[in-house]
Amino acid sequence: MMPNVDPKKMAEVQKTSSRINAEIRILHADHEIRIKLTPTTPESTAFVEKFLPTFAENMATQLGTFFGIRGEIISVGKK
Repeated sequence: MMPNVDPKKMAEVQKTSSRINAEIRILHADHEIRIKLTPTTPESTAFVEKFLPTFAENMATQLGTFFGIRGEIISVGKK
């Protein structure tokens, strides 16, 4: 369990987020990781649309903080 996270709130979020399928692909030749989230309900689709920018920011922050890796976030095809 994550520290400082209310278990009831987490359970509520997981009612929606558990309706998302994930595929994580490692492309070794390109030094690339692709994460594909496939929502299966209208609610999980809305969740993914809100989640992606925050997830990208958090990943960028961790790369910078822990490893000193810098770069940019490129958003493509946002509705």
